[in-house]
Amino acid sequence: MDETAAVAQHTASSESDTSVLRDLHGRQLNNVNDVSLTPLGPIRSLTASQSYRLPADLAERDRLDLQHEMLKSAIGGLYLPREAVQIALSPRADGTVPKVLDVGTGSGKWVTDMAKEFPHAEVVGLDLAPVNPSSTAPPNCRFILGDCNTCLDDPSYESAYDMIQARCIVTGVLDYRKFIQYIWKSLKPGGVFFATEGRMGSWDEHHEKLKIGAEGDPEYSWNNLVSLVGEAMADRNDQITYLDDIPAWLNAMKDAWEDVGEKPLWIPVASPELVFQGEAMRQNCLKYTESAQPLLLLQGHPKESVEKWAQNARKEMEELPFKQWAKVNPVTKASLKSTC
Repeated sequence: MDETAAVAQHTASSESDTSVLRDLHGRQLNNVNDVSLTPLGPIRSLTASQSYRLPADLAERDRLDLQHEMLKSAIGGLYLPREAVQIALSPRADGTVPKVLDVGTGSGKWVTDMAKEFPHAEVVGLDLAPVNPSSTAPPNCRFILGDCNTCLDDPSYESAYDMIQARCIVTGVLDYRKFIQYIWKSLKPGGVFFATEGRMGSWDEHHEKLKIGAEGDPEYSWNNLVSLVGEAMADRNDQITYLDDIPAWLNAMKDAWEDVGEKPLWIPVASPELVFQGEAMRQNCLKYTESAQPLLLLQGHPKESVEKWAQNARKEMEELPFKQWAKVNPVTKASLKSTC
């Protein structure tokens, strides 16, 4: 699908459009490639929207906006590597407009913020579901509908962008190694790819992973919940198990990239030292206990169990009986060599 068709499709759609979203277990989920309401069990050949089963409604938009502000604080801005991005998006003497693509844009908050920071650039957000930003979008940004597993291979994307971001989208990417190839083809020489993925689980202050408690164990309820969500995600799309391989896949492309690196980010769940990050992460976790329930129900878990797991996890996030940290998977950054 080319960008013109995608824009037309987005213009004709809205968040309440039942052809795009549907109600599922009390939340609205993407309906582009619908799945049965019956439990699916382990599936390895789903489409992107079938493998990505988090909501696409206003409540989820608000959670993603909060997550965006938290990650922006942890990273120290909207992007890495800072110098490479600023060079790639600098104003051009010939008047050509730098272009940025956000793959799996979600709430669209990163796109609107980037458009404000680079008012001379065109910033595009790509997603499976219509985007309904929480604030007025600047005139130099727009949103298009499309599936990154297929549309990035369209000739209209070839060498079209100076920067591409992919943040927290691994469960919607059916073949991440092929996806990286699409990214490389879509970047102009000197362009920058910036990817961020979070890990499912919790860690202590020494960055040791917390245990998974037994059924009914009052401790580690949050870790239990996200572990179950991680299992459900992996059953639908095993790409989540390859997060550590992304830098190696980039390096394996040899002369295609330079400056391939990673920067682990550790974000506390509430912290007297990192007050904003800690509270934002805690609120994000509280909201996630609601977002994750449709996926667990689709996985076949009884509603009574899912509600109990979510209730226990919320209680833990409210009372914070011990210190917990979240790990944002190494931020992968790679600059396309200008000689390629």
